Amino acid sequence: HLSSANVGEYVEASGDWVVDKAHGRQFRAATIRTSHPSSLEGIQRYLGSGAIRSVGPHLAEKIVGLYQERTLEILDKCPDMLLHIRGIGPKRYQRIRQSWEEQREVRRIMLFLQECGLGGGGRAIRIYRQYGQDAIQLVKANPFRLADEIRGIGFKTADALARKLGIEPAAPE
Repeated sequence: HLSSANVGEYVEASGDWVVDKAHGRQFRAATIRTSHPSSLEGIQRYLGSGAIRSVGPHLAEKIVGLYQERTLEILDKCPDMLLHIRGIGPKRYQRIRQSWEEQREVRRIMLFLQECGLGGGGRAIRIYRQYGQDAIQLVKANPFRLADEIRGIGFKTADALARKLGIEPAAPE
């Protein structure tokens, strides 16, 4: 299952072709990875898709028109350069920056969960909203807190995660 692909992103999947009785031949993915687009059109479509709050198609066109292939790097490393674009003031800049940071952290959590053999999507968003940027560190320290504090994550899931992280079944946690 993939719940976080946005317009313009690339999706890489590995798995097997299977034959479903009801739907015929299908690809069953074992792992799925998304990555940001690299073409100008892809970057513009990605930014204008609503993936980043306060950036619509028109503003995405202006941003990509100015920063070209460096657009995503600018968002990562020097987002204050967005203030050079007409239509982006301090409030809008803050919303864009916060949205970009949140999306980056959710992706990190998704990758962490996928590396541990758990699906990421909605869980990653809920974990981020609960713990913020310290999410991975807090979960590694005590994965059982997820069962107590995150809606939709039970003890079995937390226990499976703990085992993947090397926590002994008889550990005090």
